[in-house]
Amino acid sequence: MHVSHCYAVREQNRFVYEADEAFCNRLPPEAAKAMAGYFATQTLDFDGFMQLFDVLAAQNDSPNACIQLSPAGLLWMTDDGLLPSRKNR
Repeated sequence: MHVSHCYAVREQNRFVYEADEAFCNRLPPEAAKAMAGYFATQTLDFDGFMQLFDVLAAQNDSPNACIQLSPAGLLWMTDDGLLPSRKNR
């Protein structure tokens, strides 16, 4: 059996379909602070995702398992993360 695990890239709009900051701005102050703290722990730019992918792929020594990287969806990607030139890393 072969297995493939795809690590989904999610660079923005981590909780709702709008910018994280805009979402926090609509919350009561205490909730906004808590959510902003959560978002801070989830922030990884595209280069960070690529570095993580490189580490995971390098550590995978299974001939039956493949590590892949994929956008979680267009709404969760920045323009930089979708540029075709990034595809050939």
